[in-house]
Amino acid sequence: MHLSILNALSMLGRPDMMRMVLAATMVFASARMAQAQRASENAVTQAEDAFGTSVGNEQVGLYSSFDVRGFSPTAAGNVRIEGLYFDQATGLNPRLQQSSQIRVGIAAQGYAFPAPTGVVDYALRLPGAEPRLSALVESNTRGTTRVEFDGAHGLIEGRLSIAGGVGFHRDVLADGSANYEHNEAVLLKWTPLENVNVMPFWSRTDYYDKRSGQTYAPAGPFLPAFNPGRHFFGPDWALGREFDSNYGVVARITPFADWDLKVGLFRSEKKEPDSMFVLLSGLTRDGHGNLLVFADPPSGRRSTSGEVRLEHTVQEGPRLHRAIFSVRMRDRDAEYGGAAIIDLGATAIGERVSAQRPDFHFSPQIRDHVEQTTIGFSYQLAWKGLGVLGLGVQRPSYHKRTLIPGQQPAISDDQPWLFDASLAAEVLEDVTVYGDFTRGLEDSEIAPQNASNRNQALPAITTRQKDVGLRWAVTPGVKLVFGLFDIQKPYFNINPQNLYTQLGEIQNKGIEISLAGNVLPELDVVAGAVLAEPRVQGDAVDLGLVGRHPVGMPSRQLDVNFNWRPPQEQALSFNLGVSYQSSVPAVVSNLVSVSDRTVVNGDVRYSFVMGGYPASLKFGIQNLFDSRDWDLDGAGAYDIYWDSGRRLNARLIVDF
Repeated sequence: MHLSILNALSMLGRPDMMRMVLAATMVFASARMAQAQRASENAVTQAEDAFGTSVGNEQVGLYSSFDVRGFSPTAAGNVRIEGLYFDQATGLNPRLQQSSQIRVGIAAQGYAFPAPTGVVDYALRLPGAEPRLSALVESNTRGTTRVEFDGAHGLIEGRLSIAGGVGFHRDVLADGSANYEHNEAVLLKWTPLENVNVMPFWSRTDYYDKRSGQTYAPAGPFLPAFNPGRHFFGPDWALGREFDSNYGVVARITPFADWDLKVGLFRSEKKEPDSMFVLLSGLTRDGHGNLLVFADPPSGRRSTSGEVRLEHTVQEGPRLHRAIFSVRMRDRDAEYGGAAIIDLGATAIGERVSAQRPDFHFSPQIRDHVEQTTIGFSYQLAWKGLGVLGLGVQRPSYHKRTLIPGQQPAISDDQPWLFDASLAAEVLEDVTVYGDFTRGLEDSEIAPQNASNRNQALPAITTRQKDVGLRWAVTPGVKLVFGLFDIQKPYFNINPQNLYTQLGEIQNKGIEISLAGNVLPELDVVAGAVLAEPRVQGDAVDLGLVGRHPVGMPSRQLDVNFNWRPPQEQALSFNLGVSYQSSVPAVVSNLVSVSDRTVVNGDVRYSFVMGGYPASLKFGIQNLFDSRDWDLDGAGAYDIYWDSGRRLNARLIVDF
């Protein structure tokens, strides 16, 4: 663990690292007093439900920004910043985001313009009235190390304040993936008038020596022979670099008490001057195959997006009317493909391959351009003691143009009418029943690495979702949610020609259960379960060419977390988390499955005062029972599950 810390700190010798440290020092040097900011971070105690919450570096719940009910809201384009539309070409770095919330099921009730695959809503690290500075150091026995500084300071009292931070990371994953990373962000909060708030921000993440763990592709319907652990067996030169940035502005103007204007304008960019992907293909049952390295020419994607939203509220006795008019837009470009494929010859799982770096000869790349404008109107009625009614309509204008070398341009246009309706009724003082229907236009998943059209983004698709359920406030601090959901959308995967394309229609319906809250004075619980029946329909299924179960979608999920504080020692707490996922089909024919897995994590935390400053120390053990599993990297392609293997970790946070 000490060596991992030294490796991460050695990055400070680089000139760009020194510039980042100097910038952080200039921003936060004047901070003398601080309010607690990060030392109290605990996703279990801060989660409102079990559907997915992230706080700082912690995450809890059934779902994440890349997995909601078997689908990815991020890949679908359902991302928001402070509630406003954001077309994410690359993710927000942790210096910029304070937390995130998954808006799905009852968590989407009262949320304007929901989406069938769920919505990921990011909250920014906004500066407060008091200056603050938090420092975090974290490391584990696998080799991952993080050093982070986040802070804020007022520049003009009541008018202008600044927040931001820098982070230095050395990440090492179970599949052998590793990289060095530094990230930074700056955010201003400007209040020129009492009814005007303007928040410009900028962030960047740089990845160095980026190594992706190899993927394993068997020659038939069977799993790779054995799990080799987290070691990387490819050539030393199979490294990449990546530069990501997100910047923009969020503004809010309240000209009158019952009018609210919100504006968001964002730019998101991902640049990969070097990118390598290692594939052990044609694997036999005894673990022998050919090692291929895919080297991509400089590629990337860029998007300008935003939303203008005007809200008007009218209070009428016990009734509150809310009308929302919205205009969203995005303009996205991407270039990909053109990879040089290097065959390093026959090898076997676990054998190290050494080879000279060749000269790469790239082919012409594919270029995409997407333009989309969406006009929407939403009406909500909240009636005290009765419930909430929501109605919405949207009309997107979608245009995509794909330029494939040697072919005519492929053009896709769509202008569907999209509707959503929701109702939440208070049938008893502590019981609310709800139901909703949503029809959306969402992006397709990007073709996986082992497809012949790898990294290609297919045209947008029309999707539908229905929800019904109830929420019971068992006690003032504990809520139970029971819901039924039904999602329908086109099914994309790899066909017999190794092309990632539409193979039919997919329907995922099931039951969701969430229990969250302070069940005892000393005990917080966040527990959730999903029981689903994902199915594929279409001619290919009827002909036996495609299995009835979609690749990679589990039918059972469980996530249970406890946070307990001893009655006589409230500064001490113990966390225990158990997550379970059932087996999932691994190939389109359903002849192979990845087995189910259970992961148990635990930690002990101690809050104290260090030199007069609030601090917290955490010691944890992740994957207590040393579970090691395969994971999918596309149909018929496998990598090592990122959370495989037991490890110890330690974290110290101090709020100066």
